[in-house]
Amino acid sequence: MARSRTWLWWHSWIGVTTGLMLFVICWSGTVAVFSHEIDWLLDPALRVEPVSPATPSWDDVVAAAQRAVPGQTLERLVLPVGPRDAAQLWAHDEHGTVTRIYVDPASARVQGTTSHFNVQRFFRSFHMNLFFNTGPWGYLVVCSLALPLLASLVTALVFYRRWWQRWLVLKLDRGWRVFWSDLHKTGGLWSLWFVLVIALTAAWYFIEAAGIVPDYPEPPRLNAAPAPLRLDDALSRVRSHWPQLQVRSITLPGSYDGNVLVLEGQAGNMLVRDRANKLFVDPATGAELARQRAVDLSLAARWVDTADPLHFGDFAGLGVKVIWFAFGLLLSGLSLTGAYLHVQRLRRKNAGVDRRPAVVAAYGVSAVLLAASAVGGWAEVRRYGPLVDGVRHWPVVPLPVSVFIATWVVATLAILWIWVRRLR
Repeated sequence: MARSRTWLWWHSWIGVTTGLMLFVICWSGTVAVFSHEIDWLLDPALRVEPVSPATPSWDDVVAAAQRAVPGQTLERLVLPVGPRDAAQLWAHDEHGTVTRIYVDPASARVQGTTSHFNVQRFFRSFHMNLFFNTGPWGYLVVCSLALPLLASLVTALVFYRRWWQRWLVLKLDRGWRVFWSDLHKTGGLWSLWFVLVIALTAAWYFIEAAGIVPDYPEPPRLNAAPAPLRLDDALSRVRSHWPQLQVRSITLPGSYDGNVLVLEGQAGNMLVRDRANKLFVDPATGAELARQRAVDLSLAARWVDTADPLHFGDFAGLGVKVIWFAFGLLLSGLSLTGAYLHVQRLRRKNAGVDRRPAVVAAYGVSAVLLAASAVGGWAEVRRYGPLVDGVRHWPVVPLPVSVFIATWVVATLAILWIWVRRLR
């Protein structure tokens, strides 16, 4: 029994000292699961009316986007995810400022242009590195939380005796304290698999941020100047020579892959991101230069391309995303309720006075991190804006997107404020 209490103490102590940051990271990652869908709902430029099946002319789509941003260099074409999605192109100007152009693939009509900043970009950046954009430090800080997450899982299984028999223990007639305690334990048991997936992938991101990454095949290069783009011909050849490849995005010649046309997508492999399968094409002739297949990658490289879909639940459609979102909410709630139950337990025993300095220090560090994140976030958002006479201006962002992000920030701060006050 004494050993069980010791493990409970460690489990609770981990929660009360790291719970604030764990909640913020888990909560932001939960919203990030549906960030594309949120952008689609908030920005009408992303939405199109579905038409009868037809093969779009991607050459016309690219040409329309280029006319919308004269003088800028088109670098990427993201094909529609579904029949109601617009095609998306990225372009950059001479200062490196990125613009998104949304085009109806059926009519090749430009529906709108915005900055690179949107809901998806906000939550991905915040969740991955807290907007700390100097070196790998932000990634290391965020991903280091994988350790307390794993420690919470292990300590819970050790102190919670016969946990495999308690999947549905929820007492409703013993008061609120017992109810929240049972809910915390039951929710924790049901989310064991999810905690393990998130913690292991986050631990890998820590290793990746530290610079330990496997080698990938060297991509081909073309020394000649970018040739006239014949995108439709290239895609037609892809369908003939690699019919399994479902192209999701295309890196256009003259951008960060040099003068090569690079097509990425899915080719029937389970749990890999789109960039695991690549086809390198000569843009002038449509001839294949090289191909990278997920099945040919080393085990380490294959894991790199599996971590993202596993972490964000983006590998089997909307249904899996709903599951990841639900368990993300549960994990966020566990971060808050665990610390609250620990403090209530200490109050009943008149204990914890000697532990207050450590808790205050932990919350102080968390507050500093969040304050620094706010400064970094402001600076990052400004970098998405146009550079005029040497001065960065605020980026073009649809009003509903700005309102959604601001509402999320205010709501998150309110939750944290109420939670900290309850723990005093």
